Amino acid sequence: MTRRGIALCLSGGGFRASAYHLGTLDVLHRLGLLARVRFLSSASGGTLLGARYLRALVRGEAFDDFVAATLRYLGERNVLLSAAQKLQTLPADGRSRSIIVGAAQTYAEGDFLGPLTVGEAFAHSNHLEEIVFGATEFGTANAFRFQKSRSEAAFFGNGNHRVADTLARRLRLADVAAASSAFPGGFEPLTFPHDFFFDDDAERARALSEWTEPPLALMDGGIHDNQGFDGVLTAMRRKGVDEPELIFSSDVHQWSEPLYAPWGVPSLPKVSVRTVLRAVKLWLLALGALGVWEVVQAAAAAAGDRWLEAVGRALLGGAASVPALLVALRTRSALKRGQQSSALPLEPFGASLGQLTLPDVVPLVLSRLNSLYTMASGVFMKRVRGLMQERVFGADEGPDAVDSHVYGLLRAGVDTYPTTTVTISPAARTCLVAANEMATALWTTAPGQERQVFASGRLNAVVTLLEWVRKETAKGKPLPSWAEGLEGPLEALLGQLNEEPQWAGRP
Repeated sequence: MTRRGIALCLSGGGFRASAYHLGTLDVLHRLGLLARVRFLSSASGGTLLGARYLRALVRGEAFDDFVAATLRYLGERNVLLSAAQKLQTLPADGRSRSIIVGAAQTYAEGDFLGPLTVGEAFAHSNHLEEIVFGATEFGTANAFRFQKSRSEAAFFGNGNHRVADTLARRLRLADVAAASSAFPGGFEPLTFPHDFFFDDDAERARALSEWTEPPLALMDGGIHDNQGFDGVLTAMRRKGVDEPELIFSSDVHQWSEPLYAPWGVPSLPKVSVRTVLRAVKLWLLALGALGVWEVVQAAAAAAGDRWLEAVGRALLGGAASVPALLVALRTRSALKRGQQSSALPLEPFGASLGQLTLPDVVPLVLSRLNSLYTMASGVFMKRVRGLMQERVFGADEGPDAVDSHVYGLLRAGVDTYPTTTVTISPAARTCLVAANEMATALWTTAPGQERQVFASGRLNAVVTLLEWVRKETAKGKPLPSWAEGLEGPLEALLGQLNEEPQWAGRP
């Protein structure tokens, strides 16, 4: 089997991921290996960086200029704030007035992704032969791939929903990046193709007429595969696509065990739940009575031709009584439905709970919310990660695979890899800690934070490659031709970056 070059997988993780992966690209560039990257697969924040790099290739941008411009963008731009500010200016043409649509417009502004289309980007001849920008399609819970391939078997979308090339290539790269990075809780789904932007109204109408299926809700690619492995594994299965010699994973998943930790409980008065519910009931009754009183006074004002007062009192009465009435009716209806659909006898159960005090009940509620949050954001994500890692690192046959992890130099055995011992300098440790602690967000929270994460990406990438070269050599396993003689330059670069993590010179 023919194997060529490197497959680069860029994980999700917001701007933390983008800055960290930029450091990975910088190391590969310094070592003359970036041009060896044939596969690029990404999710979420990895797609933001991957799409930006692809635009730099299309524009013929010098690599140093690309790095400087990207770091500047990551340090200055708050995507969430910028997206929110665009809500009032979004065209009223059927698109969602949503934060994620505003985010797509933010990525399309200025010097980040601009108006570049998928067709223009993927048609450009460069070293990236296989590209997968991953999103998650919520209707069927499957991956949704925007991809370039040498194989005719590749297509946009997934097995349930296939997007014709003529439509897919007219999509903006900025919209693809938004779909891939629309993480739940922070954003809404980006609806395909209705929320995507096209050259003009006629082109948009044409796109909507070409898509004959129901709209698709696209969200963060990291929900399906946050490490970007799936795109590479999918591409490798295609006929006519040579496997890579090395799968290089650049991963910013934070070390956060134990996954579950009890939430703190506020100090609460020792009042029974029944008393609280009675107080709420009395408050609703008082609110409703106030509303009725104001409506009566409004009628009296109208009878006396005091129309301004009448309108004001009527509005106040409605504002007071209608919410109280709706809450009461909805609560009663919900309890009735629950009693009918549940095997649990709700009335005795409610009576038992009513005898408990707030300090008894609130911890029960918080622990349930905590367990649900941990299940969704921790347990499920860890399980998905484990399954994907097993497919890549646990395969008996296949390319070599390495993982440049954001906490790689900070784990237990902290400064020591199996064959590489690094005495981390204080300056380097500051960058490593900052990278591991940076929140998953589309903005930075401290000046220079993006440069610290960038430096961390470089340090971990160098050590990861050095480990791989040494381990393969110790096994007596032949290295790819491009990796021969790499140990010396890696050691020199590691020494330089360890002492000056944000060093910008060229070796």
